[in-house]
Amino acid sequence: MDKSKPLLNYLILCEDVSIGRNLLGEDKLTIIQPLSNILTDNLPLVVTLGIVFSVSNLLPRSKYNVQMRIVNERGTELSSQSYEMPAEINGSETSSITSAGGIKDMEFEGPGFYKFELSLDGNFIGEQVLEIKKRLN
Repeated sequence: MDKSKPLLNYLILCEDVSIGRNLLGEDKLTIIQPLSNILTDNLPLVVTLGIVFSVSNLLPRSKYNVQMRIVNERGTELSSQSYEMPAEINGSETSSITSAGGIKDMEFEGPGFYKFELSLDGNFIGEQVLEIKKRLN
């Protein structure tokens, strides 16, 4: 594995995300209803989405700047978030980050494919596509 290239383990869009503790007191992540498409009667559609991702094979450092962009099929940016995220040190050579969060009241103007693009420190890591479909009557 290339030590200089971050590895996107997963990028999941879902209805909701919950973090709880098991009987041993360890934090556990629950992903509620993963999504690859949404079928709707109403457009434009306003929804709240959970977003969970994990990136490994990172250079060991204390934090990374995370950017999430949402773009439509025409490449128009609909939303953008940026925040700093602490890294988990996995030994002396690599670190990783895992994030569970979401976007409130995201508006999708019509049917189509919407890309959720993940970058770290300005470098593109990967994307997930969400399809919005209008229900046929």
